[in-house]
Amino acid sequence: MHTATCAAAGCRGMPSCWADTQVMEMDKVSVEIPRRIYEEIQKRVDGEEFKSVEEFITFVLEEVLKDEEEEELQELSEEDEEKIKERLRGLGYL
Repeated sequence: MHTATCAAAGCRGMPSCWADTQVMEMDKVSVEIPRRIYEEIQKRVDGEEFKSVEEFITFVLEEVLKDEEEEELQELSEEDEEKIKERLRGLGYL
């Protein structure tokens, strides 16, 4: 799939899009991890659905961040919790 960036860069729908590659490279940073962790991930990546260690790590980090965001959304303030308890008391559940 080619984007507006591709069109701006003059991409003609080539399989290996230069514009996409350049945008992806500009939007990345390097992170150092211990070699033993890298090698363990590499073992898991071989033959799995992930194409690279980088893709695996990106997936794992996105899942962790998503889980944390969901937990934050689920947390109720004391005021909200008290309102819910009052409603339940009014309905005879508490």
